[in-house]
Amino acid sequence: MDFELTTTDLLSKKRQIICYYYRGYVRLLTLFGVIASLSALFFFTFANFIYQTLLQIIHGYISQNRLTTLVNISKSIGSFLCLSCFIFTMAIVIKMILLYIFFPDWLKKQLSTIQETVVIGQTQNNYLLSLKNKQFTIKKSTSQLVTTFLEETQLKIGQRSAPFGLAPATLFLLTSKPIETLNTPSRCNWNKIFLFLFSFVMILGIMSACIFMVQTESHQELADEFNYQQGILSRTLSEPEVNDTVVTQIGDTPTDHIKEPNYLRLQGKELYMTTDSGTTWQFVPIKPEWLQEQQSLTRNLPQKNDWLEQTYNIESEFSWFIFSPNSESQSLYQLSSRDKGKTWQKSLITNQFGPIRYRKVTFFEDGSGVAVFSTTFSHSEESLRVFTTADYGQTWRKSGRTLIGKPIQNASYLSPAAGFLATREDLYYTRDHGQSFNKATITIPEGYSANELSFFQAPNTIVATGSAKLEATFHLANAKDRPNRKVFACLFQSVNEGKSWTFVQQLSQIVSID
Repeated sequence: MDFELTTTDLLSKKRQIICYYYRGYVRLLTLFGVIASLSALFFFTFANFIYQTLLQIIHGYISQNRLTTLVNISKSIGSFLCLSCFIFTMAIVIKMILLYIFFPDWLKKQLSTIQETVVIGQTQNNYLLSLKNKQFTIKKSTSQLVTTFLEETQLKIGQRSAPFGLAPATLFLLTSKPIETLNTPSRCNWNKIFLFLFSFVMILGIMSACIFMVQTESHQELADEFNYQQGILSRTLSEPEVNDTVVTQIGDTPTDHIKEPNYLRLQGKELYMTTDSGTTWQFVPIKPEWLQEQQSLTRNLPQKNDWLEQTYNIESEFSWFIFSPNSESQSLYQLSSRDKGKTWQKSLITNQFGPIRYRKVTFFEDGSGVAVFSTTFSHSEESLRVFTTADYGQTWRKSGRTLIGKPIQNASYLSPAAGFLATREDLYYTRDHGQSFNKATITIPEGYSANELSFFQAPNTIVATGSAKLEATFHLANAKDRPNRKVFACLFQSVNEGKSWTFVQQLSQIVSID
């Protein structure tokens, strides 16, 4: 074979050869596209759906943590596969470009390979070739005639046999000499085997994750019960004179009058309340520290300003307290009175909860109410649970749960079904009793910066001004006041039940940031 004449002849066949090779590359690009799409669908969309579904079923916060670990692993695998597909795709695209640009140089390298490739036999459907003592087959149905030499030797191009036709194309010589016909060997259907193994691995992974979560949940229930009983035993041994969730009065009842009609007093280590400006005082049978923030429990004496917002309310018609016996308690209770504190009723909200970081309870005129509690979950994430009542808190039921990516700053409910959660950066709304939360859209006006954005601060709330109209006060920093930016309270309005918010007007200055 004359190399110069062959090269000249094959250069005239550039379009045919490149198109054949490109078809193989397109199959690879299609495969990587399918893998990336399936990875995104399975490891992101489907995994997130399973995650949200299991989140409504799982009770233990340790189980939630493991569930989050599983979904994070799923996202990591999905990200790795998508990134790998992207890298391989770019490599193939670059290879296609280089093949077109440097085709003559590539062709010269291929000629030496063509000389070393020998057809050693054939079957009904395949050619059997050998290259450097390595045998492979090429399907006859995929082979094309490129050119014919004088000695009736044909130069063909064909596709190697491989799963999904992903093997590279090969140029080879087919002489006029008779080729030995071999018996057709039985071959494995690699396409079906690959699909079967892929499906099997996916199903096995889903089953393993479900079994892992079910076992984790069972272990968590045992752990919750054990921790709960240990907490009761610990408190009983250390404080034998005090009941689990009720304390008795030791000190003297206050007798002085005050200006405020409804007031809660911290006297020593006991709580007293009045609903008539101090004419009568009633002992509140819980410990002051049960109303405190978790981080303030290390102080020797409880401070009233350490109490969590919206954990109690004093009124003549209905007074209530939300408390947890200790910082590590799994239980949350409500203590309430409807006769100005003369008698008290205690009710259990939940006995499956970890250390509380945020809690807020809202009651409505008809006796219905919403309780929102959160615990630190992982890093900055918080596990949120929503409970509702229809009988002034005598009975509670869990209505929703979710994970919030940032610490909760405040919560505001318009009804047991409709409410809002605010973090430092985002506002979320629910219309289904807390079963799901969606991020609201906030339009920041020109001249203001979102760097100091702060949503409705306690005790401020979101108020309804119409059937679908809402108003709230958000804090924004003036972008023009530098370096001492001033923060202002700004009125925002929503006309679609809180899905999106627009600026109305600036109200007042809040604080100057140095």
